[in-house]
Amino acid sequence: MNVKSKIPKQIDTKIFVIAISLMAIISLLGVGYVASVYVGQVTEVWVQPPFGEASYIIGQYNSTYYYAKNDTSGNYDYLSSNDDSVINSAITVLSTNGGSAYCKAGSYSASVTLKDKVRLVIEKGATGITVNIDTGATCWLEDYNGATKYFYSSGSLVWKEDLASGEFWWNSQNRTDTLQHPEASYSYMISMDGSVCKAKNGSTGQIDYSGTDASTVIQSTINDSTDGENIFIKTGTYEILTSILVKSNVGITGAGRKNTILRRIADVPILRFYEKDGISENQENNLIENIGLDGRYGYNYTSNLIEITQLKASIFRNLDLFAYRGNGIYIKGVSGAKSFWNTFEDILLEGDSNYNTGAAIYVDSYAIDSWLYRIIAGYHKYGMYFNGGAWYLNDFWPVHCENALYINKSGLRGERIVCDTCRGDSIYIDSSANDVQHIHLSKIHFIDPPAGYSLIYINVSSGRYCRDNFFSDLTGFGSTYAYIIDKEGSGTFDRTWINGVFMPTGASGRYNNVEPSFIIGDPRYITENSGTATNSTATTFVFNHGLAGTPTGVWASFNSTEITGWTWTATSTEITITVVGMTADRTCYWTAEYKP
Repeated sequence: MNVKSKIPKQIDTKIFVIAISLMAIISLLGVGYVASVYVGQVTEVWVQPPFGEASYIIGQYNSTYYYAKNDTSGNYDYLSSNDDSVINSAITVLSTNGGSAYCKAGSYSASVTLKDKVRLVIEKGATGITVNIDTGATCWLEDYNGATKYFYSSGSLVWKEDLASGEFWWNSQNRTDTLQHPEASYSYMISMDGSVCKAKNGSTGQIDYSGTDASTVIQSTINDSTDGENIFIKTGTYEILTSILVKSNVGITGAGRKNTILRRIADVPILRFYEKDGISENQENNLIENIGLDGRYGYNYTSNLIEITQLKASIFRNLDLFAYRGNGIYIKGVSGAKSFWNTFEDILLEGDSNYNTGAAIYVDSYAIDSWLYRIIAGYHKYGMYFNGGAWYLNDFWPVHCENALYINKSGLRGERIVCDTCRGDSIYIDSSANDVQHIHLSKIHFIDPPAGYSLIYINVSSGRYCRDNFFSDLTGFGSTYAYIIDKEGSGTFDRTWINGVFMPTGASGRYNNVEPSFIIGDPRYITENSGTATNSTATTFVFNHGLAGTPTGVWASFNSTEITGWTWTATSTEITITVVGMTADRTCYWTAEYKP
């Protein structure tokens, strides 16, 4: 909208021309404030609270005319006696790329439509402005004259804040009390006050339970909670003397697994999930999250940290179980009431590095159809002991365990498994007690497996079946054997695939009483490798190449141009690079291949 077209006809043209000329001269002299004096003595002093930088500043002068000043160019883009027109014109321009309009104090009689991507700020003392929200607009309104802020999304009010009373609305509901008492979204909020554990009722704000025995206080809140309620445990360390028995349809949330710590002070499980009233009926629908469990291994406690019997449709996530002996998470079911449809995700389990006992996760009989995601397990006898059925394992990283996986029942499926620094056979399959079938594992990487052991050990006991199993994409270096298959007497081993095995140097499969033809697969050997090495002597670099045989080609470069030449020799295990011109320790970047 052109400024000139908005000048009232009553203003004498000569006066206008003189004024425009005067403004140009003043601008050249650099005295910009005189222009403001001409336009009704408009002040640029903002009234608190400050808005920051506004795209348009809207004001009034001479009690008749209104302007919209472009804060970027400094120009007065709109000037009129019609305040509706001035404000709406500025809002329309801003709706293209987004921006803000600031209405200064004054007397208005305007009805404006707030459009998409625009923030409108009405200064205290700016009266007479009625605001409508355009259909589908996402926009902001800050009315300091009315002491209220609004936010609209797609044309609907999302939140409203009353600056005078401090009240807050979300989706047209007053949520002031929730902000003042965040724990109100929980049935109880647990906290430590010195040595005293307290439970505040989320509805009344009253302390319903308190005492020095945190396990008793927490148990009381669980017993008092109804279906669908959640208990929040604030930051602190809570000493657990007796097991906390979690009932169906109740959640427990901490302030973070490094912040909310449940530390046992007796040889008992910290959390127990059990059958209802001792009968064969499942407990169900629990959510346990953001908590750390301290097993206090120094006191030689060996009970499970989490013990689950007959549980279904529950979630355990973002947990840290540490400093314990025995099992971290133990789960089982019973005939007629299996444990199933449970999910465990983002869990760190760290046992006692001095003893390496128990399993990080022990899946026992009648525990089926459940999922494990993003699990790290360190310092156990077993990363996972599997005696259940139909479990799904993804992103599992056992570290410093005797066996990363110990499997003695059918139905485990998984991928992206890292077996890190095992002390025995990395994956041990044992059919001594049960037939083992339908094990499907892929994308498995073995880090520093020990010599004398295998990546996969399969024991086929007499009278048992081990069949219809599938292993693929296995990589690792250091074991004596890629896999070992031992069959006893009348045991049956067939229909097993071991595909895509990148063999350790010099390693192979070993068979006892088994025809190798039962292994259907495509074992592959490392034929290309690369790495870095530092010089072994003043003139040589000597390093292991990790190839399946003596290299047929070697390429090298160095981190210094002083080396003027080099040659190489190799054996089945090592490469020696001899250089000319080296005066200090250097790094060699090498690539080698074995293509017989």
